[in-house]
Amino acid sequence: MAELDGTRNGQIGGAPTIKIPKIVDGKKQTLRGSTINLLKSSTNVDKYIVDDIGEFYGMPQNNADYAEYRKLHDEWNVIPYDLEFSSGNYISDMLFEIRDLYPNCQMYFDVYDNFCFDMIPSLDSDRAELDNDYIQKILVGASAESVSYDTKSIRNVTEVFGKDYDIDYFAEKVTYISNMYTLTLDNVGAYSKYDMIAFKPTANCSAGAKLKINSLDAIPIYYEYTTMITNHNRYIS
Repeated sequence: MAELDGTRNGQIGGAPTIKIPKIVDGKKQTLRGSTINLLKSSTNVDKYIVDDIGEFYGMPQNNADYAEYRKLHDEWNVIPYDLEFSSGNYISDMLFEIRDLYPNCQMYFDVYDNFCFDMIPSLDSDRAELDNDYIQKILVGASAESVSYDTKSIRNVTEVFGKDYDIDYFAEKVTYISNMYTLTLDNVGAYSKYDMIAFKPTANCSAGAKLKINSLDAIPIYYEYTTMITNHNRYIS
């Protein structure tokens, strides 16, 4: 990485503006293809493992029906717009700009000197090493073991893995009637594009749930970054 981030070179030069285009020779470029092209044209990296990265529901780690999603959304993995850089930026800046187009992605060199571009493991499917059956085998007895502690000496630590959101509004008052969540929010008189609104569902929804803020019209709820209507029990209260 030292040869890419300026530690030992890696600075790009030439034209005042360097572009990674969305379309080359009439074909839309994927994140994977753009990454490999950049490695081949601008670096000495000749060993790489680059996954096909794209929209959240197009990734097998996030969606069991990812193959069907890819068929329905054939641009799920393309560069969404031209990426532009200035002379003096580093190759790593260009690579990380591609990486950051979608959340939970990582770029690194592994122990075999391969350049890797893939999803950060979520560990959701990892086996529990200390499950309840094992705990029951080593537990002496409910009345034979005791513990004492001072609650003032306990410190909680919250670690956030993946993406967190900088929301614009949080609704504390939420009702659910006729498959519609109704939120009460102060100073909201219209829906605004790109506003991020958070709320805690008070009940499980049915397929095709809608959302309404104050007295505004009800709007459908879609999966993130898609036009797919949410399914039954998508929101758990």
